Amino acid sequence: MSLLREVLSLYWTRKDFFLHLFVQHLQLSFFAVSVAALIGVIIAVLMCKNQTLNKVLTPIINILYTIPSIAVFGLLIPLMGIGFFNAWTTLVIYGVLPVTRNTLTGLQNVQKTTMEAAMLDGCGPMRILFLIEIPLSMPYILSSLRTMTVMVIALAGIAAFIGAGGLGVAVWRGITMNYTAMIVAGSILIAFLAVIVDLCFVYVQKFFHI
Repeated sequence: MSLLREVLSLYWTRKDFFLHLFVQHLQLSFFAVSVAALIGVIIAVLMCKNQTLNKVLTPIINILYTIPSIAVFGLLIPLMGIGFFNAWTTLVIYGVLPVTRNTLTGLQNVQKTTMEAAMLDGCGPMRILFLIEIPLSMPYILSSLRTMTVMVIALAGIAAFIGAGGLGVAVWRGITMNYTAMIVAGSILIAFLAVIVDLCFVYVQKFFHI
């Protein structure tokens, strides 16, 4: 209970500090999520339409997904230095992978007979993609976005280690100062943000019956 009181006291006495970090974390996470979602869907569509590209990119995606995020942060330092852009690039890379894999699965599961019927009705490839394939793949896309967003929010906590800000700053300061309450305070806010976003996705999926 004493630790909880200390954490609550930190939130109150240093509310401006935590609010600033919270906003930084939101900006870093959601900027990365929006770009990763767009790139991931585009890559999945290209892989679905081009089997050669699919065969080339699939093993690359699988390999990239096994590399620890902290290693990618470090590998990008010689190229990008430290700070926001390094962290954002790493988060985009990690965010693209689950979106690409799930979206590709969704597109591949669209019934060929449905697309053939649309072609007979005079629909071109782009109309079929946007009016049939992507809408029918939406459960897979939303599921991947949900997983990816929560993952990016969690990984953004590591961004503080390369000077990109966010709630990881509180965790890092707590570690360096051996201040448990500060570590817990930062960790709780990261977890809180991830849970709230996850619940928003649950609501959206239920609202649209996806």
